[in-house]
Amino acid sequence: MNNKSFGKGPRRQSYYLLGKMARFVSLSLVERIAATGLKPNDLTLISFVFSIFAALFYSFGSYHGNIAAMLCYWAFFIVDHMDGDLARYLGMESVTGQIKDHVYGKLTIILVYLGISAGLARTHDPAPIWFTAFMLMAGLLGSQSLLSKRKMIVMEKNIAGHKFDLKKQFSPSDSLPRILFKEVTALHMATIYLILVGSIFNKLYFALVLTAGYVWLYYFYQISASISYFKRVDKQEIGA
Repeated sequence: MNNKSFGKGPRRQSYYLLGKMARFVSLSLVERIAATGLKPNDLTLISFVFSIFAALFYSFGSYHGNIAAMLCYWAFFIVDHMDGDLARYLGMESVTGQIKDHVYGKLTIILVYLGISAGLARTHDPAPIWFTAFMLMAGLLGSQSLLSKRKMIVMEKNIAGHKFDLKKQFSPSDSLPRILFKEVTALHMATIYLILVGSIFNKLYFALVLTAGYVWLYYFYQISASISYFKRVDKQEIGA
């Protein structure tokens, strides 16, 4: 199939170097992937398989295992871009596909960090390792549940006849680098960078601690942004 309009319309831009690289590879291969008969959901599943292998290799706790895991995770990241590009190319975009992609993406982060924690526990005191991993998961799940709740409330209000911007964000401080907290993708990208650097320089414990700290900063940002957002929503409702 040759979709001539593919790639000519407005496209969501990536603010991250690795995201741009993955997007370039994905767009370069999408026509060839389409010719194989693979569907977007097939690529989503393949990307998740790569993440399982990444977690498995990380759990070995060896440097060579970490490098193999890093390559698997990079493969996951590229294929994770491909499923969306293939869906647009074939005209098969769907809400179900987006939900699957979202769920597998979050499961990947959890699996990979569980694998990293298991590997680090082989060579370090396991108590602080698993505590850090627990804090990372708690912050990740907390921020995701908060985002989901905010979207649900806004959707309910819009159904009731109000018009609120579902994607509008309010920064709690102008001094905060907005690129670090702009979207959920930032969590994914932070994971990518920290895992790559931690794997290459054999500093995965450092990467684990940094990611846990970043996740909680992101969580507190979402709490502050949500409070600011719904204060404005309440003012609009009162003034309506």
